[in-house]
Amino acid sequence: GDIGLELESQTEDDVFIQALDLASGATYPPILGEADRILSSMCEEIEGQRSTDDFESEFEAAIKANEGPMRNLQARVRNKSDHKIREEIELLAQLSSENEVFSNWQPWLSQVVEVYQNVLESCLGEIQNERTEISEKSASIDQNREQVALPMLIKSARQETKKNYKRTKGEVSSYIEDLSRLEVEMNEIETQLQSLQTAQEDIYKIETSNDQCVTLLVDQKDKSKVADTSYFKFFSVERLHNWVVTSSGDSSISVAFRGVSAETSIQLSFEIGEKSSVTVKAKFGRLSSAASSLISMSGPTTAQSRYHPAVSSFLTSKMNLLCKDIKRGSSSLSPTEISSTIHFTELRVARIEEAAKEINAVLGQCRNSYLQPSAKLKDCFDFTAFLIPRTKGPPESEGGRLNVTLTIPDCYPLVPIGISLKSTVKSCDVDGMVRSLRQEVKPGFGAITRAIHRLKEMI
Repeated sequence: GDIGLELESQTEDDVFIQALDLASGATYPPILGEADRILSSMCEEIEGQRSTDDFESEFEAAIKANEGPMRNLQARVRNKSDHKIREEIELLAQLSSENEVFSNWQPWLSQVVEVYQNVLESCLGEIQNERTEISEKSASIDQNREQVALPMLIKSARQETKKNYKRTKGEVSSYIEDLSRLEVEMNEIETQLQSLQTAQEDIYKIETSNDQCVTLLVDQKDKSKVADTSYFKFFSVERLHNWVVTSSGDSSISVAFRGVSAETSIQLSFEIGEKSSVTVKAKFGRLSSAASSLISMSGPTTAQSRYHPAVSSFLTSKMNLLCKDIKRGSSSLSPTEISSTIHFTELRVARIEEAAKEINAVLGQCRNSYLQPSAKLKDCFDFTAFLIPRTKGPPESEGGRLNVTLTIPDCYPLVPIGISLKSTVKSCDVDGMVRSLRQEVKPGFGAITRAIHRLKEMI
């Protein structure tokens, strides 16, 4: 029974002390003040009930009710050797005192719990209201903080953006300077590279030249023999033609023809370019003194002839046409065709000169004659002569005259000449004479002379 009382008193004490700790540790002033007031009232009332008289009267009543056991207890207490009884007495006294205290303490503890419960209920309502108000104010604070913080954040962002812009601008300026420096370095490197490439090309050319020199040195003996053979061949035919080499180089050669007249002298220059293409320049007329001296050194020469003015005009026209043909044919000329071009020019000039000699002789034989370019055919000339009969004929034929026109084509004497006759005498068979002349006068040198002689025989 004593142990159960002790546990019960300890449990209530813990509850009360915990309530006091809760009240004293609260942060709300109303609860703390009410707790102090109740605790003071309770202590004063308990101290007032515990008087000395009440303890003595209660003790005497207990002894009278238990006189026998109390005397035995007294004997045992007086026995000094019985320590156990003394300890039990002291424990009993202690338990009795505590039982009395706690028996008076119980109602007050209930009252304290009730008071604290009422106070706590009222405080909890206020606390709940204040908590709701605090929550509302916290939400309002958060909202106001967002409204206040947004402009501040925008301003801060602008400032940060401005700082970033300035920093980026500085970095861009630095990069521009670095880029300019790199461009200067790149230009210097490109200049050096170009110089190195030029030097490499020069080195390659030198290496190629050295290889060519080595190849030439290896083949020198064989080529020397070929050159000697070619020289002797050239020397054997050197004076069989009427042209000389005036100049020559690695990729060019010039020749000059000395014609029977100043009009038929011509100079040809050949230039060998890239991809073995040949460019030809032709010029006719009086030769230069250097070319004339080279021709005179090649062998004996005769004085150039002077022709009738009409024949000189004929020669100029034909030589000009020859130069055009040479230039026109040089568009696809190769180096191996240079000799054939020279041979073609030589033959063409000789043909023109023979035709000029014949025409000049015919003009001297026919007093009433002249030579002029043809009005109908391109690059052709018309030889016109007026022939008068020498024999006597019918009375109506006396004083008559035959108009003869011979058309000399550009390819003369390789093609037939054109023949046209007109007579002032009606009885003259002009068509028969033309047919007879075309049958008898064949193409070739002297065709003009033969035609004139045959007409003279006919009239």
